[in-house]
Amino acid sequence: MSGQLYRLLLVAVSVAVAAAGFFSLVFGSSQPASASDPPYVIEISETGFNPSLCMVSRDDDVMWKNVGTTVRRVIIPDVGVQSPPLFDTGDIAPGETSFKVKITQGGAMKYQDYYNPSLKGTVQAPQYSNTGPESCSPQAPTPTPTATVQPTQAPRPMRCITSIGCAVAPGVSRDDQ
Repeated sequence: MSGQLYRLLLVAVSVAVAAAGFFSLVFGSSQPASASDPPYVIEISETGFNPSLCMVSRDDDVMWKNVGTTVRRVIIPDVGVQSPPLFDTGDIAPGETSFKVKITQGGAMKYQDYYNPSLKGTVQAPQYSNTGPESCSPQAPTPTPTATVQPTQAPRPMRCITSIGCAVAPGVSRDDQ
């Protein structure tokens, strides 16, 4: 085997091992949801992810729930052109929830909606410890302001001043006299 071919093979094996290690650390065990330990739930709709930043400890589980009216799909895009996503929940129908994802590695996992890439979110786990501050509760929607009702003014009584034929009471009084 020539030296150049050997180096290419070594690089290809190194990249494959690094990718496998990355996926096993970040997505240690993706499995269907169970009732044993409740996962953090991140809502997704036409307006975006709620919360957009989910802070968890290592070994916590995260799921995405579609609270919108159209199908959603959460992905971590690959940096390569025409490459498949690094992570993909598949389609999540309205009212449905994705599978559970165990966060085993510290750092930021940035994801987006496949159908609307401008909708982005992040799951953050501590870098150097297994536990850290946790905050992953959906925010309550901002209430829509209601219009202030303006009081209506009582109508003013009509007055006859100069118009011809304006009578205060029919047959009693007229302006033209």
